[in-house]
Amino acid sequence: MSTVQHSVWQTPLGPLHALWTEKGLAALHLGSEGVHERWQAWLRRYAPDRVCQPGPAPGTWDQAITSYFAGERVSWPRELDQRGTDFRKRVWEGLRAIPYGEVWTYARLAEHIGQPGASRAVGGAVGANPCPLVVPCHRVVARRGLGGFSGPMAWKVGLLALEGACLPGAESADFGTSQHKLF
Repeated sequence: MSTVQHSVWQTPLGPLHALWTEKGLAALHLGSEGVHERWQAWLRRYAPDRVCQPGPAPGTWDQAITSYFAGERVSWPRELDQRGTDFRKRVWEGLRAIPYGEVWTYARLAEHIGQPGASRAVGGAVGANPCPLVVPCHRVVARRGLGGFSGPMAWKVGLLALEGACLPGAESADFGTSQHKLF
């Protein structure tokens, strides 16, 4: 029986869990709450014949994640094993076009992928992103405010602060609350 591996890093925002297949990174989970249930659901859906075991992250991924949380800009490895519809995959590829330290609105992302007017559908695909951080859904915001996030909102705030991003119309990193001083 083949295996799927999981790894974990301790970051300034909390634990970052990763799930790996032979094709690459399949999913990330921000924080510890619900990680076991999420991995079990992933296995039931995509790999019911496999076992999930702890294992080290591939070296290029380990270096990239460590460097990112040290405040460095990184080029994420391309080895991803994302499972989803063609539309979702287009949105997730569009997310990777958002530069470090910038934020786009859902409408801008919809235009970028050639689907103007599909902001709500794009928002649904962004929320279903299995690899937050690497596929930077934290860089997508609503017209007025932070918008949603598939993980803990403190992670979105912390990642944007780490990157030095600011909301449209703000003069500096302004994420609506000062309680999120994480770095």
